[in-house]
Amino acid sequence: MRKLILPRLSSEVPMEATWEKQLVKIKNKFQLIEIIQTKEFGKCLLIDGFMQGAETDHEVYDNKLILDLSDKDSNILILGGGDGFIASTILKGHPNVEKIDIVDIDKDVVDSCNKYFERPASFSKKVNFFIEDAIKFLESNQEKQYSAIIFDLTDVPVGAHENMENFFEQLAGLTKNIISPSGWISVYAGSPIVTEKYFNTKDYIIELFKRNYGNITQHNVFVPSFGEEAAIITIKK
Repeated sequence: MRKLILPRLSSEVPMEATWEKQLVKIKNKFQLIEIIQTKEFGKCLLIDGFMQGAETDHEVYDNKLILDLSDKDSNILILGGGDGFIASTILKGHPNVEKIDIVDIDKDVVDSCNKYFERPASFSKKVNFFIEDAIKFLESNQEKQYSAIIFDLTDVPVGAHENMENFFEQLAGLTKNIISPSGWISVYAGSPIVTEKYFNTKDYIIELFKRNYGNITQHNVFVPSFGEEAAIITIKK
């Protein structure tokens, strides 16, 4: 069988999975989107060759991002997350959530994942997709209030290739006004350890949000389909 070679942020040595079938391959103006059936992790979403989520273990990652979710959280914003995995996990465990807004720039990601990945019955009723740049969405929706905001962006988000610092600075400033006083923000910040080849998102996110918020917590979780740990940063006012 063919081997799927996947890069890792924490090591120059890639991980491997067993390639069974390619379900989607789309190269658009934003990125390369693939959904591949693997022996080890079932159907997997890859963006520009990097693992974004797998049907067998995405909840390991999701549950760290929503660690602070409570029954009081009714209105949730997800930046990125076009695969719908986090929204699905939220609705399975927290049926009282009233609305989830997902902002993803790439319609091909949303359409492909909605076709190939399983969704809970309430998904279509409670989840609203906005096919839009995250910064533009935030700029035009400053009157809204969310009880939780989740950053589920790729390791190099669309629009951040030239200046990661400026991209996250804008997101931090724009989310400050729309998070409720008792709300929380959760950020996927790459691997806790990165090689010199990659931007150290984790350290930068921690320093950035310390300047804007009070309570910063880091949680690391090993995600088998990533082949490494993921750093999750939780922020509260």
